[in-house]
Amino acid sequence: MVDAFFVLAAEAAHRSETPFYILGVLFGVYAVVIGLVGMRTPSFAESRGAGNALIATSVVFAVACGALIIYVLN
Repeated sequence: MVDAFFVLAAEAAHRSETPFYILGVLFGVYAVVIGLVGMRTPSFAESRGAGNALIATSVVFAVACGALIIYVLN
């Protein structure tokens, strides 16, 4: 009976990696789409604002992925 309690407690303490995987896939798809659009369109993100928005979005994705993996591993 005590062993079952410890197993249940260990499973409850385990954090799901699913959010990290979902965000990682979204980040990968975003990167591929941005890369393909950027290669096909010579005038892609010509304005400073569009370039800054792409950079900011990429940084948010990267920081969120890093924060999620730290959360899952701790």
